[in-house]
Amino acid sequence: MSLAPMDLDALHRKRNAKWSTFAPDVLGMGIAEMDYHLAPPIRARLASLLEDERTGYPTRGPVGLMADVSGSFTRRMARLFDWQADPAGNVVCVDLLQAISACLAAFSDPGDGVLIQTPCYPAFLVALDQGRRVLHDVPLLDTPSGFRADPAPAASLARRGLSPRIMLLCQPHNPTGRVFTRAELAPYIRLAEAEDMVIVSDEIHADLVFAPARHAPLAQMFPEAAGRIVTLYSATKSFNTPGLRCGIMHFGTPDLLERFRARVPESLLGLPSTGAMEATLAAWEESDDWLAALMARLDDQRHRLTDVLRDADPRLRCALPESTYFLWLDARAMDLPGGAAQFLLETARIGMIDGASFGPGWNGFARLNYATTPALVDALCSRLTQALRGKSGGAG
Repeated sequence: MSLAPMDLDALHRKRNAKWSTFAPDVLGMGIAEMDYHLAPPIRARLASLLEDERTGYPTRGPVGLMADVSGSFTRRMARLFDWQADPAGNVVCVDLLQAISACLAAFSDPGDGVLIQTPCYPAFLVALDQGRRVLHDVPLLDTPSGFRADPAPAASLARRGLSPRIMLLCQPHNPTGRVFTRAELAPYIRLAEAEDMVIVSDEIHADLVFAPARHAPLAQMFPEAAGRIVTLYSATKSFNTPGLRCGIMHFGTPDLLERFRARVPESLLGLPSTGAMEATLAAWEESDDWLAALMARLDDQRHRLTDVLRDADPRLRCALPESTYFLWLDARAMDLPGGAAQFLLETARIGMIDGASFGPGWNGFARLNYATTPALVDALCSRLTQALRGKSGGAG
């Protein structure tokens, strides 16, 4: 299946966050959206919905679209990851950020600490702030082969006198693209058991993993810890439907789900729209050929851009990501005025997200979204090369 790109004029007409955050002459490569047409099965499902005027209320229960989404999730986990997720543990929700906030409310109290590996998705920090929870960060370790999980999180927290009540895990990891191994995550499971923590595992990027790396759901890796694991998953990132909000929360045991329900009324989770659920079903059940074409495109572009960045200025470090469509740029050695994101916005007209948004201590970094069209990748390469070689005093 071919992957149809959108031209720049069409991207601006979308009026989405990615292309309206910056001025029109800026290449908006910050927000997590992709610059491709939807998979044909998703377009067909949405067109059929409008043709049949199926715009009524969805329902919770054993039949209907929500039940269909739940069943599709269970089948997909078995097919892709050989994980037999009990359908009774599935809860369909509107949005994974909503799910995170709901889990914070269910399994912790205001003032409690929340363990997060930083750098982290900035919305995690927003959820903590709005929920009046406290960040207990365990930074990833910067190694010659890329970022890795701190192998001694308990010691890291103990040195600072911290005792978190809950953990938010992002795996595969945003923004570094790391696909954590079982060995890396085992110390966090042990810590969760010692501190009686619930782990909320955001696995929204599980479909976007490059070989030879392989994703495994946390609850599959550690079935003995299922009673403290909530798995979050959605089609919105990997199939480019972020505005059609629909997600799944999977609770590892009935007791864990009952703990959640005791503190979070079902009404607070809302009902995903009919269109969102139809798009999700089309993605999970009919669009894997489109996803395969996407991964081939992203694989080519992650190699090309990391090579361009390395050649433009060796002081700018960027490990080849194992997953996602982000590059995590380390420009600390370049001493760029205002930081990497501000410098490249002003000199190259490229819009990224500054590393300071990803947690304390990540100044000098920036996240770049490379899920864009071949023409815009060409433009990115040209602008990055010119700006960085100009800064280093080289040609260009």
